[in-house]
Amino acid sequence: MSKKSRKTRRRELKTRIYAVLEEHGANDAVHADRAEEYLTLWDIREDLKEDIEKNGATQYDAKRGMDVENRSVSLMIQTSRQMSSLYQLLGLEELSGQGSNNDEL
Repeated sequence: MSKKSRKTRRRELKTRIYAVLEEHGANDAVHADRAEEYLTLWDIREDLKEDIEKNGATQYDAKRGMDVENRSVSLMIQTSRQMSSLYQLLGLEELSGQGSNNDEL
């Protein structure tokens, strides 16, 4: 089974978000703006995940002479929290009927 490309996963996510919003009459400009913000955060989170996969959760800091947390870890946590807030603000949790699984609507 081949892994879907990031572009494909994003396109599918966007389609699902807009379908759920439209299905529930929430397809106005405000919701569209928030949906795009959510997708932008999704892109950022994917970039951070790639950085963590590439460089690990910790990195050696030569200046300090020790391993330190990869900044992408804490940024990914913050980004995920913001995504959850937008997810709830959009009403997707209730609309999708799938709890808080943000990635899969």
